[in-house]
Amino acid sequence: MKNAHVARLDRQLRQHGEPVLIRHSQMAVPRHQVETRGIVKTFARERLIGGLTQTNYMIIVSPTDLRRSGFPGAEPATIPSGTMPAEDTSLPDTSGHVVFRGRTTGIMGVDAIYDGDEVVRIEIKVIG
Repeated sequence: MKNAHVARLDRQLRQHGEPVLIRHSQMAVPRHQVETRGIVKTFARERLIGGLTQTNYMIIVSPTDLRRSGFPGAEPATIPSGTMPAEDTSLPDTSGHVVFRGRTTGIMGVDAIYDGDEVVRIEIKVIG
C-alpha cells in the first residue's frame, strides 16, 4: 500500500506539476534519466559579473516515478527509524542534471524528506 504522504504528493504533482527530466550522470556521462512531474520554485536570483544573472530553483518531486524507473539502480534499502542512510543511491545527486522549461540545470543538492523509513518527498536544488 502506498504511503499517504506520497499518494497526496503524487496527486498534487499530477494536478499542478510541470514536466521535468532528471538525468543521472557518472563521470560526466549520462547513465539514466526519468521523466516525471515536479513543482518548480524560484528561490534565489544572483547577479553575476557583466550584468548576467543566475537563477536558483527548488524542484519538488515524488519518489514514485524514480522508484518505478529504477533510478539509477534498485530500490533503496530499508533504513532503521530515525537514521539517515550514508548515501541513498535511488536519489539524484550532484553529478546529475534536471531539464525543465527548455533549460538544463546542474544539481546543487538533494534533500529527501522521510516518513519513518520511507522517502516521501524529494527536494532538488538546481542552478540554471
